[in-house]
Amino acid sequence: MRSRNRVGNIPVAVAGVLLLALLFALNFARIMGRSLDHDEHQFVTAGVMLARYGLLPYVDYAYFHAPTLVFVYALLFSETTQYLLIARSFSALCSSLLVLTVFLFAYRLFVGNAPWRRLLISVAAALVLMAAPLFLYTSGRAWNHDLPLLLAALAFLCHARALKPETSAHWFAASGLLVALAGSTRLTFAPMGLPLAAAIWFWPGGATRRTRVYGLLAFGAGALLGSLPALLFLVADPASFWFGNVEYARLNTLYRQATGYDQRMSIVEKLAAFGQNHLLYEPGNLLILAAYLRFGLPRGTRDRQTNAWLTLMAGVLVTLLIGALAPTPAWPQYYYALIPFLLLGALYGMRHYRQGWLARPAFQWAAVTALVLAIWLTGPDYMRLPRLFEPDKWNPVQFHKTGEQVVALAGPDARVLTLASALPLEGGAQIYPELTTGAFVLRAGRLAAKTEQARLRLVDPARLDEWLAPLPPHAVLTGVHRGQVVDEEPLVDYATQHGYIPLRLDEETLWLTPRAVWDDAIQLVTVVDAPPQLRAGEIITPVLLLRNIAPLRDDLNVTVRIVNRGSQVVAQSMGWPWGRPTSTWRLHEIWYDGHALHIPPDTPPDLYRLEVELYNPAQAHLLRATDLRAQTASDSPYVVTYLMLGKAQPPAFPIAPPPRFGNAVALTGYDIAASTPLRGGESVTVRLHWLPLGSLPGNYTTFVHLVGPSGELAAQHDKQPLGSFFPSGAWQPGFAFVDDFVLTLPTALAPGDYTLYVGFYHPDTGERLRISPAAQTGDHLRAMGNRLFPVMFDAPPPPPQDAWPLTTIR
Repeated sequence: MRSRNRVGNIPVAVAGVLLLALLFALNFARIMGRSLDHDEHQFVTAGVMLARYGLLPYVDYAYFHAPTLVFVYALLFSETTQYLLIARSFSALCSSLLVLTVFLFAYRLFVGNAPWRRLLISVAAALVLMAAPLFLYTSGRAWNHDLPLLLAALAFLCHARALKPETSAHWFAASGLLVALAGSTRLTFAPMGLPLAAAIWFWPGGATRRTRVYGLLAFGAGALLGSLPALLFLVADPASFWFGNVEYARLNTLYRQATGYDQRMSIVEKLAAFGQNHLLYEPGNLLILAAYLRFGLPRGTRDRQTNAWLTLMAGVLVTLLIGALAPTPAWPQYYYALIPFLLLGALYGMRHYRQGWLARPAFQWAAVTALVLAIWLTGPDYMRLPRLFEPDKWNPVQFHKTGEQVVALAGPDARVLTLASALPLEGGAQIYPELTTGAFVLRAGRLAAKTEQARLRLVDPARLDEWLAPLPPHAVLTGVHRGQVVDEEPLVDYATQHGYIPLRLDEETLWLTPRAVWDDAIQLVTVVDAPPQLRAGEIITPVLLLRNIAPLRDDLNVTVRIVNRGSQVVAQSMGWPWGRPTSTWRLHEIWYDGHALHIPPDTPPDLYRLEVELYNPAQAHLLRATDLRAQTASDSPYVVTYLMLGKAQPPAFPIAPPPRFGNAVALTGYDIAASTPLRGGESVTVRLHWLPLGSLPGNYTTFVHLVGPSGELAAQHDKQPLGSFFPSGAWQPGFAFVDDFVLTLPTALAPGDYTLYVGFYHPDTGERLRISPAAQTGDHLRAMGNRLFPVMFDAPPPPPQDAWPLTTIR
């Protein structure tokens, strides 16, 4: 008989798996089709700040939420730049697991019923949850709601399991861990631990005092472990942690009052708005609440265990309601946590108090009607299943493309000022870490006392110009979200006052600083479609965005060329700009000018430079270019960017880990060529392999010094990187290059060990770039006889200040 039941359950299991797979696919497709909410930026950006730069909330920037989600996102973002896509996918996973939790809870709860009836009840419960408008509104966004709600639901079920007689206390530890993790992800879940702890002590069933004490200790130990992410920051910076999680709520209320917002501010207004907007107008939520009120409320019956379970659920719901009403104003997503717990309570009460209702035709018809109505009202949200097979149309993917467009216009190493910080990060640009939380840090900075602004890492919008003066942005991004127009006014004012040029993207506006100007007549706003990686034989078409700032009477020629490090032209295009001659341009008009450049098939792998110059043929005059970012003028062509063709050969002697100079460039290895044994008057050629990590404020000189046994300078070669072809002020991350240095040895060369040192200094001040790590033992070279042998020096000669001991030769 048992084997027959197992065979009969196989179709039910298969049907259940297929139905769940369909529900998960519908949920994922819905989430990928959702538009971006402005609150998602702060959570995504905080994860990127930790994954990319190692910056921590509270400690390095103001943060107004519990911290656990930052660590989760940082782990997920460590190997990707599709930040929003990964964050949304994680939220989709959490919300789908929540649906699975409700499904399995119902299926297990109604054991004893026919398998198909259990399956239908479980699927109906999952559908009711997925059709709830608060589930649709909140779940799937890169917010701090889906993860803590899933953790809280699992904590409750672990706790219910632990309260059964003769159950291991490990379940209490798991419950404490999960509820604490939920609270350290979203603080409003923390009070849920109170009814759970109380249930351990007051639960009916004859547990001894000792058992209850052990249960509380296990629950407390788990809660302590789960609270560690928050406790670490509380200890590291208690003032910032307290402000971000408690004090900011008061300032946010003051901000709303100052801006004239008077809705959802008091408890009565919050409850009234919830009842009207999310119960009366959204029957899907009302259906779950009505089911709970009818079946899930605790009742004074002789079944003490069932009544205690429902009482515990009621206590949890009270704490969640308090958490929903605590923030001011109260937004719809705050009530999301109530929905699955109301549904669990209704299912439990129906199973233990009203199971006979399941067999009543009237109840079955009413349930089917309510379910169909809820699905009909919310069904359009799930009508995106075909898009599941078109990932290019997913909103997170489109968002990433917009981020890449921002970086293409602003530059690969651009620093962008914006309140929508996740967008430029998607493209690889830099932001101001202090603005990780976007508009919220400006609102807090606006109301906080000036003495607290620096201590709490807040930004006062009234002093934005002063704050940005040491490190002005390359671009300003506004208009990403319509609801932030008021908050963005200081950014728009800054961009306007400092001469930034607005470019309309889609909904967004990107304000750019012009890169160069020729004879105070034509500005180069930016360049697009100049791929950093070239292929021999291909044709590229860089497009210049030019803007005339003075009346143009003559028709100017534009020359765009690619040159190698020897200043030889590899590819070139010249002539009038696309479309119209410059004499017909309107004042302050932005003109798109493209140039086709064919890279010869035999072009060797190396670093190349893209240059632009303007020429007036009527006056036989080459316009003088001024680099507006470096504030330098020159008759030479303006260097737009650098291009890499192929990859450099690996060094013969790699250095691991590579030393970093000024955190702007890493020395990955070197090659050395010298006759052995060394003799005076001969030359030593050293090839250094560099990997830029970013640009420097100024152009530094590279030096290679040969220092004798007594510390005397025996030979040297100092020069700009690649002979000024690739100055340090123009370095671009990832553009690895090699640079050769030739040292001529003095005629009278005393015998002994000579050490080669490498470093950088500023040609005007002599200041050297700091090196990290400062010293390192490693493989060096020693000339013995007529061959070079690698040897290990446990204690190489002490280097001069801020110079790297490359190798030792004899």
